[in-house]
Amino acid sequence: MSSPFVYGKVVENQHFVGREKELSQLSSNLVYQKNTLMLALRGQGKSTLLKKAATAARSRDYQLRICMLSLAKVSTMERFCSEYAKAVIKATSKNLEEAVSSVRRYLKDTCPVMAAE
Repeated sequence: MSSPFVYGKVVENQHFVGREKELSQLSSNLVYQKNTLMLALRGQGKSTLLKKAATAARSRDYQLRICMLSLAKVSTMERFCSEYAKAVIKATSKNLEEAVSSVRRYLKDTCPVMAAE
């Protein structure tokens, strides 16, 4: 007999059950822009819960932009900054031209700093 549980990937609607309270709270936190920390072991539904909450929050506030990134493979500040920038650009851009325009605007006001250690 196969298990009714799905592990290792974001689950679809028929497998997402029993998290209504958490979904409601997380969705509200996103809409009201409250910092929220989710901690759980791998495979316990964090990504699925967050994606469902993001969908619910965007249905309440269509201008809301949510960027999601996993820090599981991030081990340096440089990697974090890179992943964070990609997630922000993806969440705030509808197409490639808009993404390029956003990056150009950002880089226009950025001044590189070099330092020797």
